[in-house]
Amino acid sequence: MRGQLFENLVVADAWKRRFHAGKAPRLAFLRTGKGFEIDLLSTAGRRLRPVEIKSAKTWHDSFAVLLRHFMAKTPEAEAPCVVYDGESLVFSDGLRARNFHDFARDPLDQAPQP
Repeated sequence: MRGQLFENLVVADAWKRRFHAGKAPRLAFLRTGKGFEIDLLSTAGRRLRPVEIKSAKTWHDSFAVLLRHFMAKTPEAEAPCVVYDGESLVFSDGLRARNFHDFARDPLDQAPQP
């Protein structure tokens, strides 16, 4: 239950921040019949920014597996991000793990290096 509420909080806040900034929210999610899921997709033209949302406070490499798979299969995808309750991290392949407070301040724009 905590994970579902946390996911809804992050998505609602991203929508609200973009709306109040005068930007079209352009938010979606992806779920396939085979169980593949991306929690949040922001679209800008042909660009897609995938976001995976986890309520955990500790980073686990498994959080990024679906994002990395999506990035490998989707050339128009950029700036993959995992939003969770832990510290912000940047990985060598460009993936970012962002604390949900940082994400709330700058939800779908490219975040500065921590």
